[in-house]
Amino acid sequence: EEYMDSVEAGWLSGRLLMWMDENYAAVRGLDKVVKAQPNNLEAWKYLANVYEKQRDYAKALESYQKISALEPNNAAAFAGIGMIQARTSKFAEAIPNLEKSLQLDASQVTVYRSLGEAYEGLREFAKAGDAYDKYLASNPPDRAQIYRTLGNDRRDAEQFAAAAAAYAEFIK
Repeated sequence: EEYMDSVEAGWLSGRLLMWMDENYAAVRGLDKVVKAQPNNLEAWKYLANVYEKQRDYAKALESYQKISALEPNNAAAFAGIGMIQARTSKFAEAIPNLEKSLQLDASQVTVYRSLGEAYEGLREFAKAGDAYDKYLASNPPDRAQIYRTLGNDRRDAEQFAAAAAAYAEFIK
């Protein structure tokens, strides 16, 4: 067997090409690895990342689900599943996965933003606002945008004082 056809070469080239943002080529190498070693957790993580960058959400979701099957307490896998489900408007499916991710690792504060988006998608504006409040507690770089969104959600939930406070933070 030629070295370039080996699983080792697929592993090396897949990671290298991913870091170089050559995602289509990276998939070939990483796919070779997971076919030969279906329990290679790291390869599945890289593959999920590459598919997500390519916006191939079906394959990214499949990869994150494989990760969660291999490692049932992997918070990042549940976050990935939930974020993709939210991006693809499967809001009701996204929420339990995002909540499970936070249950496993509460330090993943960016998950609160996705949770807010999922609740917005279901028009549960009070719950969306609660999730955004938790996200804002981390002082994220996109805080102005989130305060505007929080104001809209609080307004739509008829929580007018909270909406006014959020809008005031937005215009600071």
